[in-house]
Amino acid sequence: MNTRFASILENLRFFLSILLVFLLVFEKYIHLPAFLAVLGRMHPLILHFPITLAAVGGIGLLFPAKYELAAWSRRMEFWSVTASITALTALFGLFLSREGGYDEATLNWHKYSAAILTLGAGYLAWRFGKGSLRAGFVPFGLATLALTLICGHQGGVLTHGSNFLLEPVRPNVAASPVVADVQKAEVFRDVVRPILEKKCFNCHNPNKTKGDLLMTTLEGLKKGGENGPIFIPFQPDSSHMIMAAHLPEDDDRHMPPAGKPQLTPDELKIIHFWIKKGADFGAKVSAYLPNDTLDVWTKSIPTAAAALPQIPAASEKTIESLKSNFCNIRPLAQGSPYLEVVVLNHQDYQADVFKKLQKISKNIYRLETSGAPVTDQEINAITGLENLRELGLGRTKITGKNLSDLLKLKHLQVLKLHANKLKAKDIEPLLGSKNLHLYLWGNPLEDKELAQLRKKAGSMKLDLGTPPDTAVLQLNKPIAEKPVAYFQNSTELVLSHPLQGVKIYYTTDGRNPDGEKGIGKVYKVPILVKNDLQIKYRAELDGWHASVMDSLAFKKTRFVPDRFELKVPADPKYMGGGDSVIFNLAKGGPNHTVNDGWLGFHSTAHLDVECFFKNPPEIQKVSIGTLLIDNAYITPPVSLEVWGSNTKGQWEKIGTQSFPIPTGPQYGNRFYDCKVKPGKYAYLKVVSKPIAKLPSWHRGKGEPGWLFVDEVLIN
Repeated sequence: MNTRFASILENLRFFLSILLVFLLVFEKYIHLPAFLAVLGRMHPLILHFPITLAAVGGIGLLFPAKYELAAWSRRMEFWSVTASITALTALFGLFLSREGGYDEATLNWHKYSAAILTLGAGYLAWRFGKGSLRAGFVPFGLATLALTLICGHQGGVLTHGSNFLLEPVRPNVAASPVVADVQKAEVFRDVVRPILEKKCFNCHNPNKTKGDLLMTTLEGLKKGGENGPIFIPFQPDSSHMIMAAHLPEDDDRHMPPAGKPQLTPDELKIIHFWIKKGADFGAKVSAYLPNDTLDVWTKSIPTAAAALPQIPAASEKTIESLKSNFCNIRPLAQGSPYLEVVVLNHQDYQADVFKKLQKISKNIYRLETSGAPVTDQEINAITGLENLRELGLGRTKITGKNLSDLLKLKHLQVLKLHANKLKAKDIEPLLGSKNLHLYLWGNPLEDKELAQLRKKAGSMKLDLGTPPDTAVLQLNKPIAEKPVAYFQNSTELVLSHPLQGVKIYYTTDGRNPDGEKGIGKVYKVPILVKNDLQIKYRAELDGWHASVMDSLAFKKTRFVPDRFELKVPADPKYMGGGDSVIFNLAKGGPNHTVNDGWLGFHSTAHLDVECFFKNPPEIQKVSIGTLLIDNAYITPPVSLEVWGSNTKGQWEKIGTQSFPIPTGPQYGNRFYDCKVKPGKYAYLKVVSKPIAKLPSWHRGKGEPGWLFVDEVLIN
């Protein structure tokens, strides 16, 4: 190598090594400039170079000198390059560590092993340069490899957690956890925590607490991070962990960060569901079943069914022939021949379904009919399901007179008879079986009768309590069948519900419908809508909690322009399917991130549309339909202006309306109106601007807001 270049290389190595030692000694006194913080974030980009060089050099020192690799590892230039790159990488890592959020002990191991490796490489460069190191290569090689392993491993611990290296071979995490009994599973422990382990623990563990947030302990999870709690019980849409997941992936606040494994839609639904139900750390999964969100989980996990006797799988053709609107059949676990059958209280329910299920009787592990209109007559057919382990007969029409027939099911382990009208004498024949878990809460049994049942049950699992969250289930919301939110003349709202006997109550006067209080009308025929109207509705049925209230706003637009032009284009990320969406009489979809019918305007961009009418209409009001999602910075407009003219280009302002800056988070769909100077106008211009600077209470204070528009309505 050129002598001058070798000298420069040695001086660079010496300078970087001294700088590294100096900064390590005086680290706590350092104030880091912003540009060095940027260099610090380059640490992950270059860290593989020194690891590779040091490992190759260490291995080379173990080889006899006759090999080419050994010759390379005995040259001053090789170790000068290794020491320089190691020092540079260590410096960048030191800058990165100043951002905080790392376990101090692990970080120190990583820092000082890197510093020793740098100095050791420099020492070898010096000795080889002098030609004075002629023996003892093996100890130096082993020491270099050991330091490389220690430094690399501790870096991995900081980045991925303490168990990262051995995680694939650890028996308790090498495979998905097997849930032996779904009835005993807990929502947080068995459903939510495994998601957090996969997607969140890498950055929020004892070794690396990014944002001062520790998620591996209950105390840390409840405490939250530097911005406070990450979840608010019963308020998922206001919880930071949900809002962060919904932000665009290129947003710095999006979690998990871009490039990391992201939450799947099902995983996000589960976390949302857990928070919505109160973020209870001890709640049982069984308290919320059946539920669409948790049913997805129960279908995906390996269960104790994996250890069941092997049987032939039922044919797909037979299974499909048995499915219907009220009968759902699915595998108990992926690849398992055992099946779960759910029979619903659907308007198409037919009692002979249990006779038809005899075709797959050997494969049915779980039969859930709770809530369906099952009677005593169906019990006989059910007893023919020879491999049945779990049976749900809660809230049915059984009287109990032939319950003893269920003892024919030799493998039965769980029997749900809750919320029926059973008497003690009906239940007694079932008692005494050590293998049967019996659910009886919600039956009209007196305390004396309950005490006698407990005594006769012996060691049998008997559930006689009345869990407040499960004694009465909540109805699903009514289904609105393809409602047209925007219309010119009239439209209809068609409502339905899959369960028999459900009554749908609705109001059009702003009150919340409540059949028990006599508020609202019972839905019987489609609701005719001729003008602007908000319709609120919910489902009610005896023995069930009423559904949550839902509502739809209908908006009339009398005039649609013959042609129009958007003078200011929407943001390229939110084009909504094209400019025409603002006059297509179609409501924007719920997910603004997939261009589902919304035009998004941001910063200097704003809504500015010019319209032309061949036959000038008599105009009195102009409105816009908007979307509000506070955590995505989608906020109300600050103003709505309308300009009119009968001569192209000669505009007259015929209406203006300003809107107050919100004083708190706002969500949902909202209309903003502007009354105009009545008159006939061939040309019309509608202008609406987003908030230029978000208010001080907003976490994005000072940044520009977004305006999302799905329709311009002219009346």
